[in-house]
Amino acid sequence: FFYNTYPKGEYTNYPNGSTDNTHFQEMGALTLCRFIIEELTANKDPYISALQRYMKPIYQVTVKANIDKPGSITTSAKFPVGAPITAKVLPASGTTFQSWNQDGLQKSKTTIYRFTMPAKATTLTAMFEGGSEVTTPTTILPTSFPEGKKRIAYITDPNGATYSSDPIQPMLKKYDDLFVWEIASSNSTVDLSAFDLIVISEETASTAPIMAMLEGLAKPMLSMKVHGYKNADGAWGWATTGYGDNTTETNLVVENRFINHPMFKDVTFINGNEIKMVNEINSKALTYMNPESFIDATGVISSIANIKGEEQVSILEIEAGSSIAGTKINERYIQIGLNSSSYANITVDGLSVIKNACYYLMGESTQTSSIYKHSLISLYPNPMTEHVTIQIESDHPTKERLQITNLLGECIYVEQLLINSGSNIFTLNKDFMKEGIYIVQLGKYRTTLMVK
Repeated sequence: FFYNTYPKGEYTNYPNGSTDNTHFQEMGALTLCRFIIEELTANKDPYISALQRYMKPIYQVTVKANIDKPGSITTSAKFPVGAPITAKVLPASGTTFQSWNQDGLQKSKTTIYRFTMPAKATTLTAMFEGGSEVTTPTTILPTSFPEGKKRIAYITDPNGATYSSDPIQPMLKKYDDLFVWEIASSNSTVDLSAFDLIVISEETASTAPIMAMLEGLAKPMLSMKVHGYKNADGAWGWATTGYGDNTTETNLVVENRFINHPMFKDVTFINGNEIKMVNEINSKALTYMNPESFIDATGVISSIANIKGEEQVSILEIEAGSSIAGTKINERYIQIGLNSSSYANITVDGLSVIKNACYYLMGESTQTSSIYKHSLISLYPNPMTEHVTIQIESDHPTKERLQITNLLGECIYVEQLLINSGSNIFTLNKDFMKEGIYIVQLGKYRTTLMVK
């Protein structure tokens, strides 16, 4: 198959320097494995697409040298966990090979180095005499984690232009039940197994070394880095179209069926189902990635919220078990699209959406409703003819969302109610309701309302 289909002259960095297909006789396990994986993940045959979701996670092997002209060397590629890998180097005339280093540690002094692909991205460096020492950036993890707190790995670029104005990491650190640990995006070797959630900040570059090791990671993830999906070096290559920036809009429109999603707890909606995400725009405002542009996607991928006035999806959720371009999503994944030029201007409601999404991804409920446990609620008259009165007796002040839906599940009215301690009276007229039966929900309180 490969002999007949692979173009001639594309793979010439092997000892015999051949430019025809005879070089496949000596390609080695590394190259052959790469060809097989590329063919499987790119194949659109429905039977092979069904197989892709069961494939082991794939991670990047980056191969380089500490001198400019090392000779012939194995190329960088992605491979599944557990694959047998062989790295080879044929030193150029006048050079002296010293060792293969893997992630900064010396592994072999021979020109051929064999190892088993680990469950993370890895870097191989061919070390030559006279070259500069190549160091792998490291992140020092705490020797122990505080008990009783959820652990969040916050990935960012400490050297980024807007790093100092990031409002998200300081916000998360204010919550006593969260332990937030910053990890530099230049790191490709840090062990993330101890964390409950991975948060990818907008400050992180699409091609940052750590991005490759996050693809297929068995951890829930919240990403503000929409462009991490695009087909670029270091990125995941999930899509070649359907991503971009909006330069004029600050608001998102939440789809009606997701208006009660836990990430929107205590968020103030505008005009029924809009959320103001940023206060002002610098050069760009919001980013988007439309799920239909994902390559060979299977499973459940939901469009949660669109940029106002557009079909562009700025918040999406991918269910665990779904697959995109051969990458299995092992845990729940949420994207919230913010642009680095404006995310310092994120609103209080925008920060609440991010905070709620973190708790949701870690399996923590943010939907405890005091109005349900500590209040008396009544609606009258029911059936209503002109207006309905909602009376709430509460023992403390709170804020809850009132939502009215028809029997088709369509949201026709949403309002945030500020509830004071004591008696509260709210009146709604029937201007927005036709004759029929409706569902009224206030916090966890739920009842029916008939309109005549």
